[in-house]
Amino acid sequence: MQQLKELVEPTFENLVVEGELSGLNFNSSGHLYFVLKDETAQVDCALFSYQRQRLTFTPKNGDRVQVKGKLSIYEARGKVTFVVREILPLGLGTLLVRLEELKRKLASEGLFSPERKRSLPTFPRRVVLITSATGAAVHDMLRIFRQREAWVHIVIVPTAVQGEEAPSQLVRALQYVNRWQLGEVIIIGRGGGSFEDLLPFSDEAVVRAIAESAIPVVSAVGHEVDNPLSDLAADAAAPTPTAAATLVWPHLRDDWMHHILDLKSTLREEILRRFDETKRLLRPFQKEQLVISIEQIMEPFHTRITWLKEGMNAAIRQVMSNYTLNLKRLKETIEAHSPLDILRRGYAIVQSKQGLVTQASQAPVGTELSIRLYQGQIAATSLGEKS
Repeated sequence: MQQLKELVEPTFENLVVEGELSGLNFNSSGHLYFVLKDETAQVDCALFSYQRQRLTFTPKNGDRVQVKGKLSIYEARGKVTFVVREILPLGLGTLLVRLEELKRKLASEGLFSPERKRSLPTFPRRVVLITSATGAAVHDMLRIFRQREAWVHIVIVPTAVQGEEAPSQLVRALQYVNRWQLGEVIIIGRGGGSFEDLLPFSDEAVVRAIAESAIPVVSAVGHEVDNPLSDLAADAAAPTPTAAATLVWPHLRDDWMHHILDLKSTLREEILRRFDETKRLLRPFQKEQLVISIEQIMEPFHTRITWLKEGMNAAIRQVMSNYTLNLKRLKETIEAHSPLDILRRGYAIVQSKQGLVTQASQAPVGTELSIRLYQGQIAATSLGEKS
């Protein structure tokens, strides 16, 4: 048996086997014993406690898994055992299982608790957009703020929104905005995409950074079915970046004008109602029976009502003047930072099939180019780099 052990174990040190879990036995010592089987064979397996702690999911009987490990022979019983180092669920289910496990883990820590979510500011003066600088999402959000004539300063922090670099960039952007207090509310997100494209917004580091933000966060990931974990950790979530901008600034200028006028009308009606009520209460008394005439009683009220009306009108005029000035400044700021304004001054954007061209070396001889002007585009062919 010793000779067999010396022959088998060095030969089968790094095995990868797929099959179905059966006979799971969670030992009190922390070890996990089970059988891995397929249609033709089965093998006894052991996952020791120090390896079991690294499991990213809870295995169940009937799960199809991939097992990594080695063969070991227990001489006392002459038994062959597969000593497992790692267990992974198979297929796309692997990723979904890991996300579900992460979701449960973060939920158990209270990161998704409704009690920790904060209300968004009613009139934020500064809004931070963490998204791709070249994607449609940032343009959609700016369009909404412009259409609503929002008197707000927009800060754009550009990051990757898909791929391996995206999670770390998103985390750094959130930390940067919080460190320097760049805004009163943050919108983080991107437009729609595939399941894989949206994975950075379910990354554990990104979700934790959203939950730890001292500034309220709106998650704005364009999704159709499954919500990314960023939606659960954020203070508010929107199905698209456009909806997020509307959520942050739901006010239309005309709506608030009507609201102010309604308040003015309501206040006037209340003043007149109380005045009429006072007159009704005094009507039974004869003038000669009163030591002080009605006119003397009412004169201070008339004076105060006139003062209140004048003050109210002045305040309304001042508020509307401030709103008009803020709107004008906002419009000038947006127009000054508009990419179209840069193009209007004679600049152009040059692109090839590989993307944006910023250096002559990116467009060797014969490269087909598209030149974007303020009005229209020009197709061209590169003649190569000139010294």
